[in-house]
Amino acid sequence: MSRSESAGSRASRGQTIVASSSGNTATSLAMFSALRGYRCIAITNRGTSKEKVQQLYAYGAEVVVTASGVPTDSPVHYQNVEKQLVEENPGYFGLNQYDSPLNPEAYYATLGPELWAQTNGKITHLVAAGSTGGTVSGTARFLKKKNQAIQVIMPDPHGSIFYDWWAHRKLVKPTSFEALDLSLIDVMPRFSDEQAFATCRTIARRMGMMVGGSAGGNVHAALTLARKLKGPATVVAILCDSGTKYLSKIFNDEWMASKGYDVAAMDASAAN
Repeated sequence: MSRSESAGSRASRGQTIVASSSGNTATSLAMFSALRGYRCIAITNRGTSKEKVQQLYAYGAEVVVTASGVPTDSPVHYQNVEKQLVEENPGYFGLNQYDSPLNPEAYYATLGPELWAQTNGKITHLVAAGSTGGTVSGTARFLKKKNQAIQVIMPDPHGSIFYDWWAHRKLVKPTSFEALDLSLIDVMPRFSDEQAFATCRTIARRMGMMVGGSAGGNVHAALTLARKLKGPATVVAILCDSGTKYLSKIFNDEWMASKGYDVAAMDASAAN
């Protein structure tokens, strides 16, 4: 069974589902597999927090941890490991979340209409990170169908491959992200890990909410945008991950200090 064939078919009880993920999709799939009686193999990399990996084990998933920071064309890149497992095992069902058209379609059918309804059609700006591209692409496509003037902002961390392609059409190493439609993106502000992490800690201390790094990046970009806007606007930022999965990293003072972040300054700013 080829990867494309596996993505287009349906899994059945007892079948093995394979997915490469930095953690959030894998956790959802592990939960779903436990409910439906599927065997789940989740492939992630060493950059994934230990809490995410522990959640996968808790739901009964088998976990394959690959090297982090390897080129996208490396055979040990976690996306390529998924592809290899599916190609070598005819009974495996590959989730193929980065290329599946059902990824953005899910958000076109759900999150887009939800945001439009809950803002009474007044949303002016959508702020959503890229990752696989499904969330921002599907939601943006629906919202722009309703109102072409809605601005779509996709914050992109420094070091990501997306900005160079969006801004300069410079492709950095071939990789597959067919779920991401960059033609829908109006603005792609860049942010640092430090800005995202500081925002996460501020949200926790001021609002009692714990969010992960991508959500912190979204909120940082939304706040930066809001300070520049003139006149009424409705800015929606997507909080796409929970901070409880980053207790050993973003919310761990020792880990933050080991990476060179000034935790005291961050927390002092959060208190003001």
